[in-house]
Amino acid sequence: MKRALILTAILFLTLLAYSQNQITPPHEFMKKLGNINQSGMLVLGSWGLANMAAGGILSFTQQGTSKYFWQMNMAWNTVNVAIAAFGYWGASNDWSSTSEIIKAIDSPQKAYLFNAGLDVGYIMTGFYLKELAKRKPAHANRLTGYGNSIILQGAFLFAFDLAMYSINQQYININVQPWFNSLYSISGLSLSYSF
Repeated sequence: MKRALILTAILFLTLLAYSQNQITPPHEFMKKLGNINQSGMLVLGSWGLANMAAGGILSFTQQGTSKYFWQMNMAWNTVNVAIAAFGYWGASNDWSSTSEIIKAIDSPQKAYLFNAGLDVGYIMTGFYLKELAKRKPAHANRLTGYGNSIILQGAFLFAFDLAMYSINQQYININVQPWFNSLYSISGLSLSYSF
């Protein structure tokens, strides 16, 4: 009887140790998730800086619609660079509690989806400006240039936000969901938190 209890205890501890080794500790997956989001912010920041540099030069050397296209690219991307800087800094936080981890996982995902919706609005605004240019010939170059720029920037941001959402979601499904399942599992009864 003692041997059976000892054997059962060893088997249980072995299985427990094995299952814990299969689940990434929260500080590790949060660090990797932060790295993913920091990489995304570097992409956004690089896009923004490239557009600012090109816009700064070409808005003074081009004429007509092109001048206004590059002018808007430069102005638009000052905001992108600021967002990328704050996003990069925010992705480097250290999380100490489960509620902070849940918030840190959930918030960027909601933001990427919300922003994707805004991006569609930007694209529509760009098309509206181009249409408005047809009715206001005196401002046609400016409205068309701005419209083309906003369509380009909105399309880039839409692709960026959906890509970041998808990359984050895939990482969460593979690495974070098992942790939540183990966190809320009690004696064979499990509660799960779905993203």
